[in-house]
Formats: sequence, C-alpha cells, structure tokens
Amino acid sequence: ADVVALQECNGWHKLPGVAVECGYEHFELLECKTGYHVGIMSKTPLTNVRGSVGAPFHHGLLEAEARGIRFLVTHLSPKSAARRLEEAGAIRTRCV
Repeated sequence: ADVVALQECNGWHKLPGVAVECGYEHFELLECKTGYHVGIMSKTPLTNVRGSVGAPFHHGLLEAEARGIRFLVTHLSPKSAARRLEEAGAIRTRCV
C-alpha cells in the first residue's frame, strides 16, 4: 500500500521509526485527548495536513493529502451508534 491509515496508536511516540522501517518516509500522528491516537503513513509526501481533536469527534480527525487524494483518518466513538452517526455526518460534511 502507498498509504496506511492507523487507529488506536496508543503509545505510538515511536511512529517515526516504525514508519521508516516499513518503507514509509512520510507520516503524521494526531495525539488525541483519549489516548487513542490516529495516524497516517505514506510513501509520497503528505500535504494539507490538518488535525482536529474535540467535538464532534470523540477521539479526533486527521486529514491529509497524498498524490492529490484526500484522506480522513478517525476512530469513531465507542459510546453509541448515535454518536458514531454524528461523527460520520461531520466527516461527510467535510467531503462535500
């Protein structure tokens, strides 16, 4: 894969080493308040990187582009289906 999205990156302060070891020169990690961080690794440069922690996302949302493709990485809420639908709606809004 040219791009890999990661969820539940608990204790992943070592992401730079892991990414390079796996052949991914470009990477970003969004540290979420819940401790369940999200990340992205890419073989090509990541641009337009933006992170959002807090409402409406339980953990957070990491946005980045690689090769002109926009990626949105999140870990949906474990609290309820209604909360996950709210998060999915917020993601959909960002994609329009």
